Amino acid sequence: MPLGRNQILKQIKAGDIEIEPFCESHLTPNGYDLSLSSEIYQMNNIDRPVNPLNEETLSDFLTKTKVTGEIELKPFEPISVLSREAIGLDSSLLARIEGRSSLGQIGVFPHMHSGVIDAGFGSQNPQRVIFTLMSCNPNSVIFHPGQSVAQLLFYPIEGPMEEETEYARYDTSPQPGFDEIISNLIEKPLCIGVTGLPAAGKSEVAQILASLLDAETHSLGGVVRKETKRREKDPTSENIRDVSVQLRDEGGDGAVAELLVEELDEDGSDCTRVIEGIRSKEEVNTLREQLSADLIMIAVHSPTETRLQRIGDRARSDDEASKEFLTNRDEKESRFGVREAITSSDYILTNNESMRDLERLVEHTVAKILSRQ
Repeated sequence: MPLGRNQILKQIKAGDIEIEPFCESHLTPNGYDLSLSSEIYQMNNIDRPVNPLNEETLSDFLTKTKVTGEIELKPFEPISVLSREAIGLDSSLLARIEGRSSLGQIGVFPHMHSGVIDAGFGSQNPQRVIFTLMSCNPNSVIFHPGQSVAQLLFYPIEGPMEEETEYARYDTSPQPGFDEIISNLIEKPLCIGVTGLPAAGKSEVAQILASLLDAETHSLGGVVRKETKRREKDPTSENIRDVSVQLRDEGGDGAVAELLVEELDEDGSDCTRVIEGIRSKEEVNTLREQLSADLIMIAVHSPTETRLQRIGDRARSDDEASKEFLTNRDEKESRFGVREAITSSDYILTNNESMRDLERLVEHTVAKILSRQ
């Protein structure tokens, strides 16, 4: 049986239920009314199957939007919404999201998958709740931020928590927010390596990662450029490739990675790093063997025509804007082993849309990486 109003108030006073902000007028005889925030997740038709295990399709399918006025719920076009209230539950309680009868009369209800909020959810750091609204009304229905659209029912869990459910872990491991995960990560530095073919967007991904993680950025290409200048050669495409080949002939296929490790050792700082421009599996292995932090590999993929356009827009001395030139560069990079580095990466991101789309894709990937640390 769900808790009644007086029991809910008692649990709130005891700290076993947290609702922020709390409004007593939202209490019902057997629950609490949830209201809309100004943030919604629009579901897009992406003309291909949505794979729940693929962050790329999920980021394309769901678009987070902040609204300042009306929220329109169209017939049979569900939207995911974020509650205005942040919820925290003791490990002895769970909650269910249910509809409101006043909205049910006009065919609007939370989708059945919204379901259960786990025992211990947000127990030390209250979290806002995402749920999906559906409408079978033949007309659009208009909502506004702050409007009550669902209700929470609270249920006690019977029996010893350790025996009944795995969610007892929430007692000591509250669900962290993104900022909290970042804070924890600082105590356990890691390295994220970025690889890909020329002009795929490696530098852009590295910059986004560095911004999200407050990380240092390093480039294996930059190591070769420095070495090219040290050998008193102009940093042209041909000279850089020649020096790169010479370094590998002299010190093996992991030679450039070893030079970078030497630089990092001299620096001596213990921080999260992003390493861009990894060109072979041997470089990946060298970094994993010699770095003190874990190395996570991200490959960036982009179609040839898109990469060709980017090369035409760049003004760097080792770039030339021709399809034949790009094809030749791809072949030379492949001989270094970049395709093996790409296919063996932990994550592969497709960069063929806008910069904002790329940022969103990287954000999803970072969240996934950090949740596994």
